[in-house]
Amino acid sequence: MDIKKILFASALITTLISTGNALATQSDFSPFSDSLTLHFVGASGGDFTPYYQPDNGIDITGANPLPSQDAIITISSQNKVELGYPALTLFYGDDAGKGAACTMILVDGPWSILNFENGAIPTPNPYNCADLIISPITQTGVHQYQLTITKS
Repeated sequence: MDIKKILFASALITTLISTGNALATQSDFSPFSDSLTLHFVGASGGDFTPYYQPDNGIDITGANPLPSQDAIITISSQNKVELGYPALTLFYGDDAGKGAACTMILVDGPWSILNFENGAIPTPNPYNCADLIISPITQTGVHQYQLTITKS
């Protein structure tokens, strides 16, 4: 056997081993379950009524009604391939005494960390999240995240 064939065979074996290890590592992420802690400032969790909307096999669940202190939301899936865009809508009374809503579309999946869709934090406007300031989602541990909602 000449040296080129030996080097080619060696590279092929190394590639196959690396691919096998990568697939074994990736399978550890699915199914997954992420916890998102909602921390409220200037309001109680009880001031909000949640609506959870799953997407593409990515489930989102939590208490209803929300507890007065921090609330834990769970985003989970058996989906081993694709991302999903579950949404959390919070209904509440705004400063004018009218009903308001804040919809946060998230992205999560077996190959993604929990975040807002396209990394875009909901910006308060008269039609969504009025009188609220939404923080970025921060990772606090393995499959653990936090989000602060401040009522202005």
